[in-house]
Amino acid sequence: MKRFHLVIACAFLFSMISQQAFALDGYQKRQGLYYGVGFGGGQASSDAEGAESHITYNFRARVGGGIDENLTLDAEFSLQNGEDDIAGATVEYTTSLVGIGGSYFLNKGLYVRAGGGIASFESESGDISNSETGLYVAGGLGYEFFANADLAVGVGLDFQRQMYDDANVNALNFGVTANWY
Repeated sequence: MKRFHLVIACAFLFSMISQQAFALDGYQKRQGLYYGVGFGGGQASSDAEGAESHITYNFRARVGGGIDENLTLDAEFSLQNGEDDIAGATVEYTTSLVGIGGSYFLNKGLYVRAGGGIASFESESGDISNSETGLYVAGGLGYEFFANADLAVGVGLDFQRQMYDDANVNALNFGVTANWY
């Protein structure tokens, strides 16, 4: 029985060592289920009268799957926060985005991304609040590398066009991502 435990312990040890050696290769097939998060900021501008461009902050969560080594599809939830001065009044707003997207990897780490979905815009200025729902489309590019066998970290840049009844918003975002494959 001691030999059986020794064999199991050796197999476990070798699997742990080989996993770290696999991580040093820096390449993993992007197939199967994955999930990830992202944090960043950007510049947004609205075509509403009197609006100016301003800095925003965002958080993203993503869950999806790899179709093959080069293509991943996912569902994404994003929150963007910002503050704008419109006609002398400070307007705080939050934008929630829910959509689908895909990333196509051109080589081991460089990718292009496209997506779209539903956007919800809520703003508040003093006692006045506004809420709108619209659509958005996005496109961008990025680079990620494997920090270990399961975790890929990277940076990305994307452009979003949010379309509402009263005004449209253009946002250029930069962020840091972490995806677990």
